Amino acid sequence: MPKKVLIVDDEVDVATSLKQLLELSGYYCEVAATAAEARTKFDQSFFDVVLMDYVLPKKTGLQLASEMKKKKPFTRIIMLSGLVDNDKYPQAQLEKDLLDIAICDRYLMKPVSKDQLVGVLTELLRDLDDKSKDWESRAKDELRVRAADARPLDDKIKNNLKGKPGEKP
Repeated sequence: MPKKVLIVDDEVDVATSLKQLLELSGYYCEVAATAAEARTKFDQSFFDVVLMDYVLPKKTGLQLASEMKKKKPFTRIIMLSGLVDNDKYPQAQLEKDLLDIAICDRYLMKPVSKDQLVGVLTELLRDLDDKSKDWESRAKDELRVRAADARPLDDKIKNNLKGKPGEKP
């Protein structure tokens, strides 16, 4: 089953290009042009990755990413931006700030190459798959431990329910 990507960009040409590029690489993509549209799609479906522009009408990509992470913390978010004034806010500093606050999993500058984008997606999804396997393994271990802890209590309850001979349970 192909991985699902939500592309959020108010520039229709950019969003369409990204969608075509990713679909050719085997991803299933949906596009949203506004934060409100993105939020609706995000709330109504599951996406492995959200690829979003930093500058959106009425809301920044950072604000939208924060809302999304609160609702579905395991969704991977890649922030894209073509707007960086290197004199006032160097690109490296913006990338560090976005990653430090742990809302975005990666930051990429526009224009982004197919190889770069697919490489980052592959890395993030592999990491997510590895963590999912680890969480599943931990959950199974926790269930085994809890089941083992519950057995003596279960036996004690059964014995108490049996009651003493001649007593009504």
